[in-house]
Amino acid sequence: MNDPHRELVERGYDRVAEQYLATKDPRDPLALSALEGMARDLPPGAAVLDLGCGAGVPATLWLAERSYSVTGVDLSEKQLGLARKLVPGATFVKADMTELDLGSEAFDAVVAFHSIIHVPKEEHPALLGEVHRWLRPGGLFLATLTLTDFEGEDGDWEGWGPRCAGATTTPRRTWRCCATPVSRSYTPSRAPAAARGKQRRPGSGSSPAGPTSGLARYRTQITKKGATRER
Repeated sequence: MNDPHRELVERGYDRVAEQYLATKDPRDPLALSALEGMARDLPPGAAVLDLGCGAGVPATLWLAERSYSVTGVDLSEKQLGLARKLVPGATFVKADMTELDLGSEAFDAVVAFHSIIHVPKEEHPALLGEVHRWLRPGGLFLATLTLTDFEGEDGDWEGWGPRCAGATTTPRRTWRCCATPVSRSYTPSRAPAAARGKQRRPGSGSSPAGPTSGLARYRTQITKKGATRER
């Protein structure tokens, strides 16, 4: 990501880190259902990368509790500070996910809950190509994508106050070149915007909303890496 875009996202999440964490349910049934679906095909002690791990709740925590070797990556130092306290058994790295160099075939699974949406759309193909490279053959990629299209900045991100930026769709051809779909679930219900006193713009980003939202406005997709890339 370019510097202004990255700084905008980083500042936004630094500013609301503790408030954002307060809305997170460590036992969010939608998130845990997706993780359980992925975990059925993971070996014991699998190496899992959590892209955009935030404060580590719920995904990093759930994975670490099951003795997976988890590495969490996030752009926000304040979020990572919370994550290190909440999930001491995981490894955390402050980095821009588009600039990571993690080597080839280093992970059995990569998880990205509400994080790729902050990467500019034109950078999605390169990022997903890296995800493919990081995964071992047969490795799994669990990601959430929004059901609507938006790209740009929001001056009051999800009603929290800070400016932030996002791009919420990824072309299907990009997914096809990286992995084969294993399962998808669609949960298009929306939390009432009036609960926060602000009208939500369709597709306006990730999930720093109230406790009634979670994954409810997103498509959850698990993909499996084959021995060779499909094109």
